[in-house]
Amino acid sequence: MDSTLLEKVLSCNTLPSLPAVAVRVIELTSDLNVSLDELAKCIQNDQGLAAKILRTVNSSFYALRQPCGSVQKALVMLGLSPVKTLALGFSLISSVEATRTNGFDYVSYWRRGLYTAVGAKCFAESTRRPFADEAFLVGLLQDIGQMAMYMALRDRYLQAIAPAKRDHSKVAGLEATAFELGHAEVGAMLAERWKLPTDLVAAVRFHERPTAAPQRIADLARTVALGSSFHDSMSDSDPSGALARLYQRAEQWFGLDVGAARSAVRRANDGVRELSSLFSLDTGSFVDADQVMERAERERVELEVVPGEPGPEVLNLLTNEPELDPLTGLLARSAFDGALRQAMKDGRAAGLPVSLLQIGVGSRGTRLQTDMLEPRDEAVIELSLVLTKYFQSRGMVCRLSEDIFAVILMGTARTQTLFEAERCLAELRGGTFGKRGAWAAIGVAFGATETEPGPTSARELVIAATKSLGEASRLKGERVVEHTVAKAA
Repeated sequence: MDSTLLEKVLSCNTLPSLPAVAVRVIELTSDLNVSLDELAKCIQNDQGLAAKILRTVNSSFYALRQPCGSVQKALVMLGLSPVKTLALGFSLISSVEATRTNGFDYVSYWRRGLYTAVGAKCFAESTRRPFADEAFLVGLLQDIGQMAMYMALRDRYLQAIAPAKRDHSKVAGLEATAFELGHAEVGAMLAERWKLPTDLVAAVRFHERPTAAPQRIADLARTVALGSSFHDSMSDSDPSGALARLYQRAEQWFGLDVGAARSAVRRANDGVRELSSLFSLDTGSFVDADQVMERAERERVELEVVPGEPGPEVLNLLTNEPELDPLTGLLARSAFDGALRQAMKDGRAAGLPVSLLQIGVGSRGTRLQTDMLEPRDEAVIELSLVLTKYFQSRGMVCRLSEDIFAVILMGTARTQTLFEAERCLAELRGGTFGKRGAWAAIGVAFGATETEPGPTSARELVIAATKSLGEASRLKGERVVEHTVAKAA
């Protein structure tokens, strides 16, 4: 991490700052024995904030049985958590809007924030988790680090993340490549400076890697991730993948069936429409959740089925493991299978070659000892960061097993892929990864030649990459080994 750059970002005098009433709310609610009368009086000192909170709690989203006419009554009827969340939410929005400048995509920023917040709250309620309001606040806060990096770095930051376009999943990799710093860490440190509760700070820090979150906040981080998937499903031009990911995560993490997940999506979509108005946020056009889900179901096309049984050298890609690897936060084997097949499908449609890199982890001698992690885990984490640096902006980085990583690239020229793979290997050999006695071997398989695009099958590509990795491993990572699969007839 670039500590100098981090300090520059956090010391920027134009960063959003919480109003005094929000700071006081945080101070008061940190006391478990807080007086509700004192808290109500604090909020009511800001008449505009109090009015916004009352309009919101009287909306259909909160479904009170009788109208609520005062902040004190809202605290009695709803409890401390919802009122505190709304006070901080409105304060956060006002502080960010007060720093608004030209150049940053505020519509997309608030769309992702509000959709994630509302979705996270609805899924927390569906799964009967006790932190629905905390999940809402984390969703609203999750990308505050992006705002901070933009305010401090301006055009430099916008240029760095420009290749992501509207694909937020690529932002963290681009940030790591350009700055050795990410918005999740910056956002967590900003939340810490605001003296938000430690669990909220940790959830912001792990919102991009929910399966890597500490156990005490694991469910909170995963609920926010469901909210993020809800945003993607209501925002992507092709919602099929996002909805499939949402349903899979809801079932794997919380045992929520598709019917219950669809119900939560409907409630969240209605909530977003209402809260966008109450929060005075432009979050772009609204879509009908039922139409989106029905369209996704119609457009869902079974990806090619690999004929016959795979040979012994082919990895078993179809598993029930978590979608994200818990140690590195990268895509896991179950996600890799769908990602590779989708890349093959897209490659055919666009007439572009698809490349698959397999990276194996080996060792020689004694590994570096550490008090924080097992030595092997430390090496694996370092390898994942280096791979993300070189390839995340142009493709997908996955962890297939304890010892094998993979990178899926589409449309990247063969010479460029080999060049980047060699650079990656050189950095691993020359850095602390190599010094601690670990080594990496990289095998590359290309779905077609540069002059004759048109990938073959996922199975053939996996076989070719596995063979290349085997040869590279025998060489102890001394060079990248490549194998080109001929174009399908």
